[in-house]
Amino acid sequence: MRLAFITPRFGASAPSPPEQLAEELARRAPAGWTVSILTTSPGGAGSGPEEESAPQEHVAVRRFPADPMPERAARSGERVTAAGLLEHLREDPERYDLVLLFGSTPALCRAAAEVVPERTVLLPFTAAQPETDPDAAAVFDMPAAFLFGSEAEEVRVLGRYPALHRRMRETVGGSLMLRKTANPEAFRRHSGIRRRYLFHCRPLESGRGIEEAIRFFCTYRDRHPRSQLDLLLVGPSAVRVPERPDVRIVLPRRSRDALDALAGALMVLVPERLAGFADSAAESFAQATPLLVNAAATRLVQDMNASNGGLYYRNYEEFEAIVDLALRDPALIARLGASGRRYLEARNSWDALMKDYDRAFRSFCRPALPGARRRPAPSRTPAKPEPAPPPANEAPEPETSEAPAAAVVENAASDPAPGAEAEQPPQPGAPTGDPAPEPDPEPAPATDPEDTEAAPEDLPSFFRSPIRR
Repeated sequence: MRLAFITPRFGASAPSPPEQLAEELARRAPAGWTVSILTTSPGGAGSGPEEESAPQEHVAVRRFPADPMPERAARSGERVTAAGLLEHLREDPERYDLVLLFGSTPALCRAAAEVVPERTVLLPFTAAQPETDPDAAAVFDMPAAFLFGSEAEEVRVLGRYPALHRRMRETVGGSLMLRKTANPEAFRRHSGIRRRYLFHCRPLESGRGIEEAIRFFCTYRDRHPRSQLDLLLVGPSAVRVPERPDVRIVLPRRSRDALDALAGALMVLVPERLAGFADSAAESFAQATPLLVNAAATRLVQDMNASNGGLYYRNYEEFEAIVDLALRDPALIARLGASGRRYLEARNSWDALMKDYDRAFRSFCRPALPGARRRPAPSRTPAKPEPAPPPANEAPEPETSEAPAAAVVENAASDPAPGAEAEQPPQPGAPTGDPAPEPDPEPAPATDPEDTEAAPEDLPSFFRSPIRR
């Protein structure tokens, strides 16, 4: 497979999660992949060498000059574009079997999706993306396939863009295994928080169980005023939060602030009854922070029992007992966190993940099934030319009785009445008594020239049957 990885700042000193995943996949690429990493310079501006050495022989890094822009925007990578990279894709659209875009927010990925949409696969990375981001929303209309990092991300994206139900998609949890270093002390310095705290990092929306969890915590603090424990919630909030000093809403200034807060928490509170492992436990386990889970979340409770990475409560009495135990025995909390991290690494080993990625990429490129027919392009078939009328001094050439059945029926319905042959012109499809020469075979129906040129039979069905929008 010839794969093109597109990300704006490959090799940056502080890579974003999409850049980390591109690096991991390139470093672990199996022998069946030929990977070209198309990117700009690590700083996002200026120009670098056209081609660099890569960790493996079948991986090449090609850098293109980034378009001029303010230095701060270039460092972020989100607004970086590169006209040379886009021209490289346009020169030979069939150069790559798949073009993989790492991230839905960077401008470079949005521009690349417009060049070869029928070969494009998007890895969205929507965890930190606002739900009402018009720039990011535009890119979801173009790719032919999607590769999600977790089931939670797939559900989130399909909820925002229902049309994606008709596109090819796979879910592989490689993004859960990315290196994420956190700095809890930096969060404490910025927030001014010195006491231990429970942390809730999910949206503060009604129906997610957060109201009950806040009530349980307030009751606990009222009964144990000397416990020196806070509850941190990531805002903004769509539910009523009591105004008291031990319940705080934090507004992260950047995406890593929430990760720093999670790493420094006593436990991560998960009160949702429908919570799953990928969206609730994976990031906490990666930072060795145990979970405090609502027992009604049965699937997550099964993971807690299998991993020994957290505890769960059914009512206030169990909530109170767990918090008391966590405050009295820090060593127990450390053991739970370490056990959760081991469970995450065993469940998502890179060897297994690379097999899943390879299977996903090959499914996007799978060959056509025997007898498969391509879907015609709507409103693009050229009109069939009208037949030229016969010369005035020459009678039309009659057709034989071997004409298609549909034509015979149609012509029979339009035959003139008996005795009226002299007044009516002869019908082109009507049989005559005179023998007629064998007609030439009827030409094949007209097809779209673009489809004929763009769909040689040796291409996989994924490319010969693009999804029409």
